[in-house]
Amino acid sequence: MIANRHWAAQAQTYFWRRSSLRWQATRTLQAVQREAGIKTRQYKLFSKSWEALSLPYFLPLFIPLIVLAIATAETRTSWFSRGHTGLKVFQSSGDARNILGLLWQVEGSILALVTAVVLFAFEGLTRSRPGIPIWEYAGRSGMAQYLMLGGAGLASIPVVLLWSSDKPPATATHLVAAVSVMGIAAVPFLVSRAMKIVDAGWLRTQRLSEVRRTVDGLVREEAIERIALNRLHEVSKTHSIEVRTVFHGDVGITLEKAVGAGSIFDINLTRLLSKSRSAESLRVLATIGDRVNADTPLLAGKISRSTGRQRTIFALTPRRRDDRLANLLAQIKEEGLEAVRSESSSGVTAVADTYTELWLALPRAWAAYGQRLAGDFLNQFRFFTLTPMDALRKDLWALLDVSIEKGLRDHSTSLLGVSYQVGSEAIELDAPDVLNGAVGLARSALRFPREGRAELAELVNSLACRYQLELCRFSAIPRLQDSGRTVQERRQASDATKVLFKSITESLRWLLENGQVKLFEEIDREFMQLLRYWRPESDDILARQILKHPDLQQSSGMTEAQARQAIEVNEMREELISLRATLRMSLLGWGLHISLQQPLGDEVQRVLVNLARSLNDLNLVQTAVELAFERDKGPLSDWVMSALPSGEAHFIDDEGPLLRAIALLLFTNGSPSRIPPSGWMTQARIDRVKYLVEELATQSLLEQIGLDANSAQSSASAILQELDEARRRQVDLERESLIAQALDPAKVDEFRAFVIEAWKETRLVPSLLELCDTPITPIDLESLQGKRLGFPPKLEPKGLFVNPTNFVGLDHHAREYGRGLAFGELEALIKAIEKNSPKLTGKGPISSRLEQTLQKLKDDGYSPSLIVLPSDHQVLSKLGLPPRWQREHEGGKINDFFVGEILGIPAIGWRTTESDRLYAIDVSHFAEIGEVLDENGNPALPTCDIRRMDLSSAEKTIRHWNRGRNTPPANQMTVDDIQASVRVDVQRPFRIRVLDSKAARSVWIPPTARRKRTAQSGPAPD
Repeated sequence: MIANRHWAAQAQTYFWRRSSLRWQATRTLQAVQREAGIKTRQYKLFSKSWEALSLPYFLPLFIPLIVLAIATAETRTSWFSRGHTGLKVFQSSGDARNILGLLWQVEGSILALVTAVVLFAFEGLTRSRPGIPIWEYAGRSGMAQYLMLGGAGLASIPVVLLWSSDKPPATATHLVAAVSVMGIAAVPFLVSRAMKIVDAGWLRTQRLSEVRRTVDGLVREEAIERIALNRLHEVSKTHSIEVRTVFHGDVGITLEKAVGAGSIFDINLTRLLSKSRSAESLRVLATIGDRVNADTPLLAGKISRSTGRQRTIFALTPRRRDDRLANLLAQIKEEGLEAVRSESSSGVTAVADTYTELWLALPRAWAAYGQRLAGDFLNQFRFFTLTPMDALRKDLWALLDVSIEKGLRDHSTSLLGVSYQVGSEAIELDAPDVLNGAVGLARSALRFPREGRAELAELVNSLACRYQLELCRFSAIPRLQDSGRTVQERRQASDATKVLFKSITESLRWLLENGQVKLFEEIDREFMQLLRYWRPESDDILARQILKHPDLQQSSGMTEAQARQAIEVNEMREELISLRATLRMSLLGWGLHISLQQPLGDEVQRVLVNLARSLNDLNLVQTAVELAFERDKGPLSDWVMSALPSGEAHFIDDEGPLLRAIALLLFTNGSPSRIPPSGWMTQARIDRVKYLVEELATQSLLEQIGLDANSAQSSASAILQELDEARRRQVDLERESLIAQALDPAKVDEFRAFVIEAWKETRLVPSLLELCDTPITPIDLESLQGKRLGFPPKLEPKGLFVNPTNFVGLDHHAREYGRGLAFGELEALIKAIEKNSPKLTGKGPISSRLEQTLQKLKDDGYSPSLIVLPSDHQVLSKLGLPPRWQREHEGGKINDFFVGEILGIPAIGWRTTESDRLYAIDVSHFAEIGEVLDENGNPALPTCDIRRMDLSSAEKTIRHWNRGRNTPPANQMTVDDIQASVRVDVQRPFRIRVLDSKAARSVWIPPTARRKRTAQSGPAPD
């Protein structure tokens, strides 16, 4: 039976024990934690018991049942000592009944009084905190526990009094009296507590204290479920059980389904394996932690034999982790809004600390559970995404926004400080997702100053930006520069620094857009100071030499491991410096881009020019530009996309802002003769940069760098010349690199595979011969004497066959060869027909001439099986053949060329046949079409020879390549052009041998026979 209560699911798991998947996962987690020495928080027995005492069906039912059991045992067995009299007041039957009756009356009166006190206290609390559920108040204050205890006393006394008319059972009487007296004795304490907790801060303290315990429990459940899932997959592989496959109609019979909505709590492995042994196939459609609805299939398969009684395999619980977390977040947000509303500084501080605790609780707990389980299931996922960062950031931003609008300085700084506290510990925990969420909160706090709130808004903006800088300066970069840390730890610090660099850039973009010039310059200046004094402890050039020449290790004092570490650390530094340059280039491009939509003031123009001047290392700029053009690293394209208005069609120009920034940099960096070649310099981009340079030369922006109109035009002319020269040098470099590259065997094999695939798909000769009822003749390879059907060797770009490369179209080029070879087979047959067919002269229209030719062939003892026509609409219409869209014949691959039947003989139209000729052929007598077949009767595949053109081959080829060509010398190929190509030779063993030329006839079609007939011209002459 599937459990429909959480306690029932837990009980079911306990009874399954060794068969329980959750039980096994729990034991595994505990064992690994003990071995690793990890101490984890567990729920205390007191808190569990206190929670159970507040349940309305626990004490009021449990104690009366205990009293009933004791009374029964005392009256019917000798288990209790009958000689024991106990208290003197209970020795007389009448006295005992009177005392119990009196206790019952007092208990009822006190219970009613306490209930009234609870209601009055709750009313007082709701005046300051409206909307609080009374059950939450009663449970947290202890009132619910007392009410349950009083209810238990009231329910137990009648059990003893109504037991018999004689003296009540002594032990049961003492127990009932003890419970009642406990309830009476606790009245002063509970009333006092009810009076003290009317303060609104009490509920906040109670709610905020649950954060760590709740999150620890959620993470522990997640860890158990992941271990269970890993265990289930291991078992499924051994016993051929499919897991987590999408359910569809052919999975077989549904063996078990959910009886209600909830989550899968546990799976009985023993029963699952037993079911797999009796089924041909078995598929688990839901695993632990999955949400299901009523009648959702959980297990399906194909049953091979009956297994007897059906037993439940899945245990279901209505409890969901995300619901518990959502409730916790809602309570914390409510407390935060109440603290802001009441302007309680201590309350906001407590809420901010709680948000920090909640934000870090998941990565902290997960580090405790998972970081030491190396190589296990935990490394398969990145679990820090479990933190509800979006919800946390949204709630905190809402509180921060309200605080700023109300002008609450302390509240705003306390809430904003969460981003720094969370970010600094996220760096320590190697939680880049959490760090990203924290700095995202800081960015979301940026706001434009308004009247009345300008001072506070400026303070918030400054703090939000400086928190991000300080996280870099004091947390991430020190870990990165610490030579005592491992390379892996420093790589983690590098990842955190990248997150912070991107966040700082996003903040700078906001400041630039909103004209916050002063703060922009301050933050950008400090941004440039980061990493300024970091000099890696080892020389990467020496390290690379040591890796190439191990004999240098002893003289240099650096081991191979140290050399590799030095190289990696230097690569981290270069990556970060290049990333920062890329981000600042994007800022410059974005500033120039928004200047196209709205005029910029002098202050913003000055900022853009200073930003361009700071990017004075053109080699670093070229690297930054190349990174910016990569979609996954440059943020500029995302900025452009986000700025496009919705509901309108636009040309998305995500390269234009960056190219405009490059144009400005060429003016601000002095002499343009230093422009180095770079990979981004395609001809299209260079042409556009040249256009933008000419455009900038006419704008007032250059006045900020001291260039008047004449100087700007002079600089622009020099820049244009240098851009052309840089492009030429880049082409030479790319060609030299391409010539030096070796062919990629994988791409060569891929090219051959595409050639063969396209040839198989496009072959026309087998379909044509089947249409003509003519077989293919097998031939020996030796009989061809080296002759092959194919193309003359061609040159193809070498970039198609190397890796890495920016060339595309390998499959297209290969398929063109395959299709060309397939069409070439039929072309060879038609050329043989055109060359060897005797010519006939007929009379009358085209149809009459064709009939005469067919009759002539029959008279000579041949059986015409094919008619070849030109692809001429006039000829086809004269013969009464339908256009392509009206043809219904399905002739296989030849269908595109099949035009119909004439007198029962199939006819094809061919593109190279002259328009004044048509042919009638008896194919089987005209020619022998032979090809080499393998042992299975399949035709031999084409051969594709791809050769690299070395210097000697290029020089040998160039002597014949340009001979007799009328192309200008500037457009003729050079030796380098040929070396940047490969020689492709595609052929196959195929032969067409003419047997009897008279079996084919060629008919001449005069122009008068093809001419359209008009009313004035009359009938066409013979």
